[in-house]
Amino acid sequence: MKDQRLLASAALFRELYDNNKDIYDVISEFIRASILLNSTWSFDATKCTQDLETTFGFQIPDAVIKTCLKNRLKRLGEIELENGVYAVTNKLDRSKSIQNEFDATKNEYKEGGQILT
Repeated sequence: MKDQRLLASAALFRELYDNNKDIYDVISEFIRASILLNSTWSFDATKCTQDLETTFGFQIPDAVIKTCLKNRLKRLGEIELENGVYAVTNKLDRSKSIQNEFDATKNEYKEGGQILT
């Protein structure tokens, strides 16, 4: 199951990257999805890193996560930072998530026999 999740995540990561998004935009999309999927409305960078690994199988350094949080989500007003804790604001679109794309990609791998569970 973990291998299937990681392969689906990697495939979706590649698809997003191929759509002219830079690496930080792609990681930010996964962060948004992780926040929504886990209903994590306040967190620190370490918690965000752990959630990304648990949810999507990615191991991304805290420094990269902090950069995405600060330069993408915070700059857009989707999160606020106070005393090292990020809090989700109403500007984060809770209806928009890459979960459907992730599930579809995961199912493609499962149905295509590319993954044995």
